[in-house]
Amino acid sequence: MGNLFSSDTSPRMRVACVGDSVTEGFRGMWSAPSDEAYPAQLQRMLGQTWDVVNLGSSGSTLSQDGKDGAGTHIASAAYWQRPQFETLRSQRWDAIVLMLGTNDCKMREHGAGVDNWRGEEHYLASYSALIDVLLQQGSPPAIFVCTSAPSMKDGAFGTSQKIINTVLPRLVRRAVEAAKEHSRANGIFLVDVFAALGGQEVGIVPPGGLTQEFASAHQDPAYPCIYMCDSTWNDQLHPCDRGFTAIAQAVHDAITSWQASINN
Repeated sequence: MGNLFSSDTSPRMRVACVGDSVTEGFRGMWSAPSDEAYPAQLQRMLGQTWDVVNLGSSGSTLSQDGKDGAGTHIASAAYWQRPQFETLRSQRWDAIVLMLGTNDCKMREHGAGVDNWRGEEHYLASYSALIDVLLQQGSPPAIFVCTSAPSMKDGAFGTSQKIINTVLPRLVRRAVEAAKEHSRANGIFLVDVFAALGGQEVGIVPPGGLTQEFASAHQDPAYPCIYMCDSTWNDQLHPCDRGFTAIAQAVHDAITSWQASINN
C-alpha cells in the first residue's frame, strides 16, 4: 500500500485532543492556558500535514453525572455537556486522543464540594459509552486513550491521590482492552501518560507534596518531579511545560506508530 500521508495535495490529517485542564493547558485560575499545552506541542511535532485541535475543557469529567462547585453553586462538569463535545461530535477526525478522569476523582472528603467518584464499574461504563459514540462516525477515527497525569499530593484540587495514582491507570487499560474486544475495531490504542510523567515513581514525593527544593534534588527523568514542577509552576496536579512536552511526545509516538502501520 502506498503512503497515505505523503501527498502534498492530500487533506490534512485531523486530530482532536479531548480532555480536561491538563489537555487545555491550565496555568492558574485567572490565567490563559499555556501556549505550551500538549496539543500545541503535538502540532509542532507532527508538522504541517496535520491539524491538531485542542478540545480540552477545564474541570470536566468523563462521567455524565460529574459535578463541580460547592454548596448551592453546583453545576454539571460532564464533558458531554461542554461545547467542546459538540465540536467533537460534529466534525471529521482521523484520530482522537482521550484523557479524562482526574475530575472524576473529586470527593468531599478530599476538600471538593462534590462527590464525583462512583466506583470502578461506573468509570469503565463511562469510557465505554464515550468510545461507542466516537466509533459511530461514518469513518471511525483511530482512538488513543491516555492514562491521566499523576497526582503529587492528596487533596490537590479536591481529588483523591490514591484513586488517581493507583486506580485510574489500571482502569484505563481495562477500558482499552474492553473497547478492542467489544467494538471489533483495530484502531484503539493505549497511551501511558502516567508512566511518561514518571508516575510509577510518585512514591518518592513527600506526603506534603512536591516542592521546588525536592524537585531540584530529584532530576532523574524516571521521577515525576521534572514533569510536574519548575521555577514558575508547581500546583501538585497539572504538569509544567516539560510535562506537557512529555505528554506530546508520548501521543506523537503512538500516532506515528499507527501511521506507519497503515502505510505498510
